[in-house]
Order: sequence, then structure tokens, then C-alpha cells
Amino acid sequence: YHRALIEGSTDLTSLLTAEGIVRYQSPALRTMFGYEPEVLVGTSAFDRVHPDDVEWLLAYFHERRTGSGESGEVRYR
Repeated sequence: YHRALIEGSTDLTSLLTAEGIVRYQSPALRTMFGYEPEVLVGTSAFDRVHPDDVEWLLAYFHERRTGSGESGEVRYR
């Protein structure tokens, strides 16, 4: 049931390891960015982030992962 919801959704869903490695990428990636989801599995989610944004985004990711700080919308290049 949950897989059907995620795979049929137009929302992008990603599952990452604690290190930021992509474990699952929903099919919405194809529609939104033109990538096949399987291509990103096993790669770092931060490989496609602008170099000027990587450091603070990694810090934000770590804060969310450890439960410190507030969640919210994040924009980056």
C-alpha cells in the first residue's frame, strides 16, 4: 500500500542513509528532473548540489538526522 502511494505520487520521495547515500528514489524524479530513479541509487545526494551550497546543506542534513533543529523548506542550487 505504501509503495503504491509513493510510486504513484507526483511528489518526489527519497530515502537516504545517514551519510546521504540514496537508497531509494521515487519515479517522480523522472518527471521532475529527467533522471531515471535507478541511476541515482548508490550515489551521494550531495553530488548534484552546487559547490557553494554543499557545506551548509550537509550541516542542515546532519541537524535533521540527529533530531536537533527545526524542519522546514530548504532551497539550494
